[in-house]
Amino acid sequence: MSETKTRQVIVGGVETKSGETGDRKWRRYSLKDPDDKFVASTFSGTIGKFLQEHEGKRIEVDIEEKEGRDGGTLRDLMDAREVTSAAAASPNGSAPAGGFVGGQERHEAIAREVAVKAAVDLVTGRPEDFTDLSLEGVLIVANKLAAYILNGPETPAAE
Repeated sequence: MSETKTRQVIVGGVETKSGETGDRKWRRYSLKDPDDKFVASTFSGTIGKFLQEHEGKRIEVDIEEKEGRDGGTLRDLMDAREVTSAAAASPNGSAPAGGFVGGQERHEAIAREVAVKAAVDLVTGRPEDFTDLSLEGVLIVANKLAAYILNGPETPAAE
């Protein structure tokens, strides 16, 4: 039985493997997360090229999970696309309960933890001086820092 899931991932890398079966040549593209863990693979050159062009960026993927001959789980990458602004606005995007593929949930948690510590230092001067009075300022700065860590710098709009 197979099930297709839609999730968001940051493209940590794309591993390619080529071969030949009989007289047919093939190339497999394997999507890896920032922790270098396997996410899913595809034989589609179009999807493979998209992954390579979006390395280091957050994308949305459709992954079909099915049982392999050896009893393990096969993860076929069915589609990949840029994240829509509505999905990006959500803290977990369109990821189902249970988190992100691979180490993405851990990667995001670490980024947010770093952002909160940096925000406390920036807003209060010293972490030991933190008070509830500066909580709103810390949250604003932390959210901006986390967005920068996770998504990179945004291109300013032309005026």
